[in-house]
Amino acid sequence: MTGAQLKSILAYSNPQGWILTPSSSLRYTLEGGAVTELTLNGVPVADDQVIKIAANSVLMSGYGGFPQWKGTTIVYRGGLDDRATLASYLMNNSPVSAPLGDRVTIR
Repeated sequence: MTGAQLKSILAYSNPQGWILTPSSSLRYTLEGGAVTELTLNGVPVADDQVIKIAANSVLMSGYGGFPQWKGTTIVYRGGLDDRATLASYLMNNSPVSAPLGDRVTIR
C-alpha cells in the first residue's frame, strides 16, 4: 500500500476508540484526527511510497469498525490465526517483556 493509504487507515476514528499499534519499526503521530508523522525504521514515509504491510485478513476486511483496506492486495492467506501465532511465540521466546509504548503518539 502507499504511505497515504496507510496514514488513512492509521488515522481512522474507530467507534470503540481503538487505535492500531504497529510493529516496532513503524511509528506514527496522530494529531487532530490525521497522521502528521509516519516513519519506517526511523525514515519518514512519503505519501506515494509503496510499503509492504503484514496484517491479518480479518482486519484488512474491516473488522472492529475499521475500514476495509481498499486498493491493497492480499498476497498470502494462510498459516496460524493470531492467537495460535501469539501462543507459539510466547512458548518459544519466554520470558517476553512488554514492548515500549512509544510507537504511537497522540496529540
